[in-house]
Amino acid sequence: MALTYPYPLAFLSELLHAGDVTFDLQRNDELSGSGDGRYWGAELARPLWTAEFPLQPVAKPEARAINARIHALDGVSRSFLLADPSYPGPAFGDNSGLEAVTVDAVRANRTQIGLAGLPNGFVATIGDYITILGPNGQVYFGQFLETSSPVSDGTIFGREVRPVLPLWVAPGQAVLLVEPYFRAIIPPGGFRPYRMNLGDHASGASLTILQKLP
Repeated sequence: MALTYPYPLAFLSELLHAGDVTFDLQRNDELSGSGDGRYWGAELARPLWTAEFPLQPVAKPEARAINARIHALDGVSRSFLLADPSYPGPAFGDNSGLEAVTVDAVRANRTQIGLAGLPNGFVATIGDYITILGPNGQVYFGQFLETSSPVSDGTIFGREVRPVLPLWVAPGQAVLLVEPYFRAIIPPGGFRPYRMNLGDHASGASLTILQKLP
């Protein structure tokens, strides 16, 4: 059966046994400054999520399979879906009832979002991740910047998120809170393959990930 792209989570992301994970938001700004410490900036392109993590030792057959899946991405030509392997889900702790969450409203400045379809009592916590799925395969991945009040009517109103919501985000679109993900590529030099030891295991692999926007 032919490979499909982007890889689904189960084909690569969920097989990655990560060590320490570093997630960051890489800004693409042009800056100018003055000698008194003032800076001016212009956003040249949307910020992109990056991730770096070493991969833990695994059995040799599993290591070869991971190496092969990454080689089949053809460098930066193909993408895959990635979820933060260190992220257990919302800080609220109870993930039940989050299967049918949708966008309820988007503020005009695109920095605040409302959600519907939430279970009563749920709290969106600062630092929680969120994925929004668009109508044409778009994927938004962001982070809450403030904590909500406990949900009492299934909705959350006007919570700040970053990056700024793209124009395609609209009410009714599906929201993922339990295993949020984004589309990713491995930039040049971003993969160090597993080193096959003389024993039964392989080690020494690491990944650097860059978000790919649709």
